[in-house]
Amino acid sequence: MLCASCASYRVSAAMAVASAEFGQIEKTLQTLTYIDDESKRRATLTQRTKMFTTRPKAPS
Repeated sequence: MLCASCASYRVSAAMAVASAEFGQIEKTLQTLTYIDDESKRRATLTQRTKMFTTRPKAPS
């Protein structure tokens, strides 16, 4: 009984590691796409500019 739960834990841990690694691959691909695609960079810059210019100023 104890050995079965240990084996199950090892599989779960391995799946968790694999899932985290897959997430890193996906994040890397998104970053590379962003770097390569000028229209995405421009859209992001436009959105950031809107966000920071429409934000209310803090009281002085």
